[in-house]
Amino acid sequence: MREMNRTWIALVLLAMPLAAPVRGQRPAQGAADHRTAVQAVFQLSQTAATMEDYTTMIDECQRLMAEPGLAPAHQAYLKQLGSWALNRRGEARSEESAAKAEAGDTEAAAQLDTQSLEDFNLALEWDPTRWKAFHNRGVSFAMTHDYDKALADFDQALRLKPTYANTWFNRGEIHYEQGKYAEAIADYNNVLRVNRDDADAYTRRGHAYFKLGRYREALSDYSRAVTLKPDDAMAYLNRGEAYLSLSLWDPAARDYRQAITIDGTMGRAYQGAAWLMAACPDQRYRYPDRAVNAALKAIELAGDEVDYRYYDTLAAAHATAGDFAKAQEVIVTAIEQAPEDKAEDLKKRQTMYQQNQAYRIQ
Repeated sequence: MREMNRTWIALVLLAMPLAAPVRGQRPAQGAADHRTAVQAVFQLSQTAATMEDYTTMIDECQRLMAEPGLAPAHQAYLKQLGSWALNRRGEARSEESAAKAEAGDTEAAAQLDTQSLEDFNLALEWDPTRWKAFHNRGVSFAMTHDYDKALADFDQALRLKPTYANTWFNRGEIHYEQGKYAEAIADYNNVLRVNRDDADAYTRRGHAYFKLGRYREALSDYSRAVTLKPDDAMAYLNRGEAYLSLSLWDPAARDYRQAITIDGTMGRAYQGAAWLMAACPDQRYRYPDRAVNAALKAIELAGDEVDYRYYDTLAAAHATAGDFAKAQEVIVTAIEQAPEDKAEDLKKRQTMYQQNQAYRIQ
């Protein structure tokens, strides 16, 4: 999910004068004091920048709204001010939660997440038109995988503010996670209508195209991401994967090398390069010894993130190098770690290695 406070939301004042008296009616006792107090809260909103500032605003709004004789216009305006402050405090708590989680304090992070959600709920109770609070609450729900509620909030945020790219992006992320790739593409399209230079949207749309087997469209998006982020190793890696899927060996090899040049700690880049050098059907791109070394390096760098693909690659590299006994040993690990829908292909390669046959990309 994209961060909640990527865009600052300016406070829009009500056009009506505060506490305008009805013609022929004597102002209620304390109306002038109420007006002064409401103006003071508004002034605080112009400089509020900390959680303490927002809390002061919220407390003062609650106190004033409970005052007897408060004019309806003042009541409505205080709800707007308080809703704005609640949303901003929720954002601040979410930021602090992320910092706590990064530091390993998961208990404090969870408590702050709960508090931020309460802030967004109350912000919307006080002002149901505050679209940014719908967006932020949607992010909160998405972070806990409550996708139905998240989607409902994103939908409402888009009805109120259809030009906010982050909401389209985050809704696209949920659709992608749900395997609804066509819907995700439609959402990323809307991001790019708002901002044609959003590299993340090109990347994520490229992933969705890739999942649908639309590799040329994925390649186009990944290439645009490379143009926008020429120093991003992941952008080259993604494009290399698309080139590989299109059997474009030479540009695939170049992108893997470039990814490694930019970030020599990226295990996936070594894995991709090793796979190409081990299993490419074009002999000109096969380098058995280099493939084995790159696959081993990939496993080392991946650490806890290593998965079956790394061992599958190492097994293919050993087979291409002629060490079929080692290939058989390693492919067993790959099969053990692979999801069910991938295990069958790995078992076919295992049979090939048992028959002293190397695997080639089909």
